[in-house]
Amino acid sequence: MRLYVDGAKVATAPAGPALVSTGAFTVGRAKYDGRNVGFRPGVVDEVGVAGKALTDAEVAQLS
Repeated sequence: MRLYVDGAKVATAPAGPALVSTGAFTVGRAKYDGRNVGFRPGVVDEVGVAGKALTDAEVAQLS
């Protein structure tokens, strides 16, 4: 797993197990005991999602 900020790779970590999700993709909150909790209004901005793992070169083209 790689984390980019403004097109620059700032962190890497081993990917966790592949899990099948049945819910909607959400950024900026958590879910606990079936409820939406831990909202982070204004903390996350300009999120991008790709349908595949991008190479470093592909990420550089986005910024």
